[in-house]
Parts: sequence; structure tokens; C-alpha cells
Amino acid sequence: MTSSSQPDAISLTISKFPQNLLIPDIDNIISLEIVNNLDKEADFKFEFKGENIDIQVMPEEFNGNIKLKPNDPKKVDLKLTPKVDGNGKLIINIYWLKVVEYIEKVQKIRTTISRSKIDKILSKVQILNSKTIDTFSRNELIVETNKNDIKKTEKELQTLLEKYNQQQTSPQQNGLININQIDALYKDLAKSYLATGDIYKALENALKLSKQEEQTQFYYDLIRVYAFKNLGQTIEIIKNLNDKNRRDRVLAEIAIDYIDLKPEEVSKIVSLISTTSLRDQAIIDIVSKCYTNQFDLVLNLSHMITDDLLKIKVLFNLMKELNKSKRNDQILQLVKTIDHIIKNSTQLNVTENQFNNQAYSFFKDTICFIAELDCPETADKAIKNIQNQEVQEKLSKDLFDLIYEMVDEKRTRIEPTVIQSQFYTLNTYISQLSNELRQFALLGGNTSSNALMKQFDFNVLFLSLFSLNFSIFPFLDRAYNDLQQTHKNSIAYYIYPSINNLDQEELTVIQRTLKQFFPVSNLKTDLRIFNLDFIPYLGKPTVIFASNSRILAQIRTKVEHKIGEKATILVDEGVFQGGASLEPIKNTIGAMGADIINLVLSYEFLNDYNLFKMFIESLS
Repeated sequence: MTSSSQPDAISLTISKFPQNLLIPDIDNIISLEIVNNLDKEADFKFEFKGENIDIQVMPEEFNGNIKLKPNDPKKVDLKLTPKVDGNGKLIINIYWLKVVEYIEKVQKIRTTISRSKIDKILSKVQILNSKTIDTFSRNELIVETNKNDIKKTEKELQTLLEKYNQQQTSPQQNGLININQIDALYKDLAKSYLATGDIYKALENALKLSKQEEQTQFYYDLIRVYAFKNLGQTIEIIKNLNDKNRRDRVLAEIAIDYIDLKPEEVSKIVSLISTTSLRDQAIIDIVSKCYTNQFDLVLNLSHMITDDLLKIKVLFNLMKELNKSKRNDQILQLVKTIDHIIKNSTQLNVTENQFNNQAYSFFKDTICFIAELDCPETADKAIKNIQNQEVQEKLSKDLFDLIYEMVDEKRTRIEPTVIQSQFYTLNTYISQLSNELRQFALLGGNTSSNALMKQFDFNVLFLSLFSLNFSIFPFLDRAYNDLQQTHKNSIAYYIYPSINNLDQEELTVIQRTLKQFFPVSNLKTDLRIFNLDFIPYLGKPTVIFASNSRILAQIRTKVEHKIGEKATILVDEGVFQGGASLEPIKNTIGAMGADIINLVLSYEFLNDYNLFKMFIESLS
């Protein structure tokens, strides 16, 4: 894993990295090439640290501070010696010992700011727009009617229902009247009752619609329109609704409808939304429509937002509008509100990620506003009133040119800057060393750390005894580590890249190391062993199983369920069955009666890690 700051200052290339199990009596070498990419000679500090690993740095001069000429490649070898069974970590930190010239001055507060920054700050403010698309048309539910019209519609509906019921029992009349005609009358009747103010009868008719989805939507549309007539009664109706999500949604819709109708009611309506995420989104939808002419409403609604960062963004959007007409007093009011939010928030941490976060950026911007709209002295007091010394110093430094002046005095200092930070995890083993184990490691053999630490709680074991043009260790070890983090049932692996077609010498190495790492008495009785190999590209990710195992059909079903749409799953009964690699397996860990399955994957899996991981998950 790698992280870096100003990575262009130096390049670090790994030309050699051990894919084998690290054991004490062989040379486990990592070779690095290091180049100073600056256009001048510079000082750097190299730090090589090991966890459960001893590190010898060659040449020794790179184990500390060193001066490097530009574009002059240097080779560094790291010899690793393991100290435990399991795994170790190599950590590489590179610091640029940057020589910084700076002016030391006697500090004083400016009488006026050095330059205006408000317009630039506000130009970068991301405008919060509504994400809600509302196709609702209130006019579609508003009709002119009277009691006579309602009685006429009810009579027409009753007649139609009687004919429809007769039609259902009489095949001769089938098809003369359809349910859509009846639904249309129910809707007309509901709209009429809505027009006369009888909301309960309107809702009662809405619930008689034949289609559930249409019934629900029409029901809530009636409530929404009725809010224009009688908000209090509408709210009481909404409070009695069982569907919490729909209840909150219709409240949000009514709140938006009331922006132009009665803006003083909007905050009350929004406060009734019980789901915080829906309430926050409703507030964004509302304020995006009234930044320009509803200052008090936007301010009141912002206090109701539960997400402090979102609350601040709303206030910055409001300041952006206020700045167009230079309403500085109101802007300063908002600045104080934002400062109060940040200082008292349990959600925000301005020091997070070395101050590289939005909360700190907003905090810094508010100090700029104070300096410009009030005066630099007030901004300085605001900084000094911050209790956190680290934050105080950071703000003073970042806003130095805006607020302060200094008397010249040239000085230099060394400023170490992390420009490369990397770590690598490697499998290690120091117990029961033997000639066979040495041969195993020298050939590139490796095994998972759970086996090395005698943790045998895995259900699946992958064995790879075939030599390829590349090492599968990084790929398999990555999947192993990911599954260790996310699954209860882990896997294990054993890699021995045979180069002599599993001759007797190699078979001896395999059998003895398998017995050493995977003692039969410690393995689970339901262990599944997959004898893994890879074949070239087939145009589509392909899995080939070959085995007489009784559980092969079950395994295939699980795999097809997991990745069947993305890969071809085959069972072979000829070419891929048997093989010399099965013998050392059967003679060692297979002796316990575990299921042994030949498994062949096409190279496509090596180019799609997520698919490979899904496949491994389906086996475990």
C-alpha cells in the first residue's frame, strides 16, 4: 500500500520483490531504484522499518539522511530476515528535507486586508439545487362542482357498478363496461368531494380505485391539494397515516407548495418530517427555490438540518445570494452562525486529514469574511479565541498574508516532507527449517499466513503446483487477505511452482512441506482441496472442474449462482482429471478423506480481480 505527498520529488521503483515464503537462511532481497526528480541536488531521509522482520539496508548510507544529485539513479537492496511464523511488514518512508527560506518579521495586524477574497471564495461555492423532479399538477385535481353534480355522479357510478356486477355473472354482457370507466368516476367523485371540502369522502373514494399503485398515488395527491384549503386538518390526517416514508414525503411536498402560499408555515411543516435524511433533503429542495427572497425562512430551515456540514453549505449558498446585493450585515450574521456550528459540532473535526477537509476550509473562509467585512483585528481576535492551539496556529499561518504584516528577516529551516510512504506484508516462517523447506522457498513457494500460524479454521485450501510465466502469489494472497477481513470461514493456499514436471525431488519437497504446513490431524473433516491451474485466454472467463467428488454438483451449483452470468462453468471428465499433481496431495493432506477437486481457470480471471474474488467466495 502506498501514500505520498509531492510524489514527483523522488521516484522509487521496485525491480525485485520476493514472491516466496521468507525464511532465515536464504537471501530475501528487495531491490529498489531511487531517483531525485528535482532539478537540483537535495537532501532526503530514508526510513526502512520492519514489523516482525529484520532489515539490512545496502548500502548503509541510505539508512538515514542522504544528499542526492538530480537524475542520478541509485540502487538500494533490502535484505529481509523473518522473526516469527506468520507474516511481517516492511515500511518504507521517504522524506524530502526541503530547505525553506522564509521571512521572519515582527508581527502586527494589518489595518486593512491585503486583498479582497470574498468574491473568489463565493464563486467556488457549490450551488445546492433540488434533486427532486416534481411532475405534480394541482390543477388536475381541482374541479368546479356542487351537491347536485355530486349526486348525479354518485348515481351514475351506482348504475355503472350494478351493470358491471351483472356483467361479471353474465357472459353475454361481458366487455360492455370495463373497470377503467368505474375508476374514472371514483376519481371524479373524489375530486368533487375535495372541491366541497369533504376530504374524508374524497379519500374514501380514492381507496376504491382498482389499481393499488394508482390508488396510493391519487390518495396522497388529494391530501397534498387539500393542504391548500385546510393545512391544520391536512396535518392531522397525515399524522394518522401508517406509512412513515410516504407520510414524510407528502409533508416535504406540501412544504414546497407553501413557499409561495404561506412561507411562515414552511418551517412548521418541515419539522413534522420524522426521517432525518428526508427532512434534510426537503430543506435543500425548499431553500434552493428561495435563496433570493426568503432570507429568514432559509435561516430558520438551516437550523433544522441534522448534518452540520450540509447546514454550513446551505448558509454559504445564502451568503452567495446576499453578496450579490452586498448585504454585509446579514452575511456577518451568517458567518457567526457558521463559526458557532463548527466550534460546537460533534460531527466535524477541522484537524482531520491534516486539515485537508471541508469543515476547515469553511472555517478558514469565515475568518476571511470577518477580516474583510469587519476588520483584520476582529479576525485576529476570532483566531485567538479558538481553544485548540493547533487550529489557531494553522489558521494564523494560512491567513497570514491576509491579516498580518511582518518586518523582514531572512532565515532558513529544514522542513521534512513525506513524499513516499509504502508498506508491504510478507509471509514469514522460522520454525522447523529443513533442506526441503529451503528448496521450497528458493523455487518461489509460499503459503498463507494462517497455516504458518497454525490457525486451521479454514474450509477451503487452494494448491497451485504448476509453473507459469508469472507469479500468482500476489493475486491469490490479495484474495486471501480480503476474505480474512470479510468472512468468518477463511481460505488457505499453498503455492509451489514446479519447474521439473513434479519429478521425485520436487514431489519430496511438496509432500514434506505439505505435511509440515497442513498436518492432517489439525485439518477440518469437511475441508475442500482445490488443485488450481490456469490456462490461456478463452474469450470469456472459464471455470473447469474435474473430479469424482460427491459434492462437485453442489459446488458447481453455488458457483453458477454466484458468477454464472459472467463466466462459463464446465465439468470435465477427461483431459483435466487425474494428473501427476494429485499424487502428492492424496499421499499427504488427502489421506484424511478430504474432497480433492482439480480446478482450472482461464487467464481472464487474472484480469478481473472482483470476478476472481466472487468465485473464491462461492467456494467458501
